[in-house]
Amino acid sequence: MRETKFRAWDKETKIMHRPHRLAEFSSLGKSWFTKSVIWMQYTGLKDKNGKEIWEGDIVKVGELDDGMDEIYQVKYFAYQGYPAFDLEPQVDVDSNGLSHYTADGFIKVIGNIYENKELLNK
Repeated sequence: MRETKFRAWDKETKIMHRPHRLAEFSSLGKSWFTKSVIWMQYTGLKDKNGKEIWEGDIVKVGELDDGMDEIYQVKYFAYQGYPAFDLEPQVDVDSNGLSHYTADGFIKVIGNIYENKELLNK
């Protein structure tokens, strides 16, 4: 069974908190269920280096170190009637793009949309 973990971006302090389980956030001494906090869930997948892939991560996808890599954002698409984590922009593959590239070992986490938003412009 996939482990359910969370991280939280605090919009006021601009800090990413990574306690992982919801109960652990209460020990930080703040009300965590406010509009100033953005919650992100662990996808249950890891990149080619064994790093956890989280909702909101920015990933690089490519088969070779040839400079032809593509940059994507990991998103949860439930609001569009597609209850799964996937890549944006969407990838034209027969299955879920995130799962496809993770299974092939071609995905690497390079940042996230709150601490490294500039990576999406590359």
